[in-house]
Amino acid sequence: AGAPADTCTPRHADFDNTSAIALLHLANYFLNRALFDRVTEYVQGVLEGDAADQAAPLYLGEADRFGLDKAANACVAVCAKHLLGRKPGYCAELAPPVYLRVVSATACATRQHSLALSQHVSAYCNAHSDFIRTHIFPGGHLPSMGAMTAISSRLGLELHGAADVGD
Repeated sequence: AGAPADTCTPRHADFDNTSAIALLHLANYFLNRALFDRVTEYVQGVLEGDAADQAAPLYLGEADRFGLDKAANACVAVCAKHLLGRKPGYCAELAPPVYLRVVSATACATRQHSLALSQHVSAYCNAHSDFIRTHIFPGGHLPSMGAMTAISSRLGLELHGAADVGD
């Protein structure tokens, strides 16, 4: 027989940003409270530190994949906080439903914020045009301008023009 789960707890040096969320999932799955607490402490430290804006998208994608809702919610808040201060393309690796959570949580207090958010969404849509064509606009049909205006205003965005995402 192997060692009990509680004795299989790595030190902080045994995990990093690329493995932390996977280890959090495994600790949760195997009910290893000691490992879960250590990894949670590590992740919280990263999300509160100077590298939070870099780690949060990675953590968010992984937390969503593993169904770790509390971790995902914390990462959405960090990504939303940093989104407008980063170049368009920030969080582009996230799946569309996860990216939508970040965009929806992003505060747009000014017209400049709204324009910056529009640039981020545009860059994301261009990077994910195959997904958009297949799942959002099947058959290549774009919604009417009225529908685009309605969704834009609901998200706090201003619609300045429309073009096919594949162009």
